Amino acid sequence: MTVAAREEIRELTYQGLRYTCRISWCENPDIDPILVLCGAYQDVYTWRRFDKYWNHVATTISLDLPGSHTTDPVPADEGYDVHAGALGHALDELGLERVNLVAISYGFGPAHLFAQKSPERISNLVLSGAAADFPPDVRRTMVDGMQFLESGNVMEWARGTVGLFMCQDPEVTVRNRELLHRALMAKFTNVPIEELPRYLNLSRRAVEHLPTRPGGISGVRTLCLTGEHDTIAVPDDARALAAEIDGALFTTIRETDHLAFQERGADWAETLRRFFSGESLQGLDFLTPIEQPSRALAVDASL
Repeated sequence: MTVAAREEIRELTYQGLRYTCRISWCENPDIDPILVLCGAYQDVYTWRRFDKYWNHVATTISLDLPGSHTTDPVPADEGYDVHAGALGHALDELGLERVNLVAISYGFGPAHLFAQKSPERISNLVLSGAAADFPPDVRRTMVDGMQFLESGNVMEWARGTVGLFMCQDPEVTVRNRELLHRALMAKFTNVPIEELPRYLNLSRRAVEHLPTRPGGISGVRTLCLTGEHDTIAVPDDARALAAEIDGALFTTIRETDHLAFQERGADWAETLRRFFSGESLQGLDFLTPIEQPSRALAVDASL
């Protein structure tokens, strides 16, 4: 018999900025808590569906970054120090010494900075949908999207945003593409007008501050994971990011794009569970071959 996990919602404040975390408690955890830094257009409830995959081994926590879902946004010209600080503050408030940290897309910048400043507080790190840079066409579409938001043209912003998130090449297979496309268009075209300034702020911060990686990461066991057909965190760019992180592993999930965690949710979740539990990722047929780009880079440099 499966017992439902106990859910708790905590409202936190850091440097005057409100943010939220959702905690799904595991009574007898095998590993340190799994903490997910939500992506730009997600919230803490996005990750409720993953309780069934993780709650038998760990307490799971989803964290909205300051400014993501409140009326006090972080100024667009500020970097990610405040978010990294808020992450540390959340761990202190929850009484957690270490966590298995998951950064989804927009959460990459704060997680990367936190890993540099406080590696001792991270048991393992997964960067999902994160890359060394945005392709030029992605940046152009993001800039166009900000102009649509400023003018209140929700439909064109929605079309561009969904087009960014999802691979448009009809020649490649992406799981659940049509279903997810319809769901995202329904979500984004129904964003209330009064919410557009918040979405604009998030978009501007992403354009101006992501990717951000002043130096690499060392001392943190890391997996860089992206979709096989991701058009934002393009696999070659995600591999380049992994090469900057000492000992990091890199792989992609087959038949997915930037929304791998939605298109193949069970497989994405199992990949993270295995990595956090110290189990091998070899032999999983939904993953491309496991690589260690930093080692390959070191070999090339020695030749």
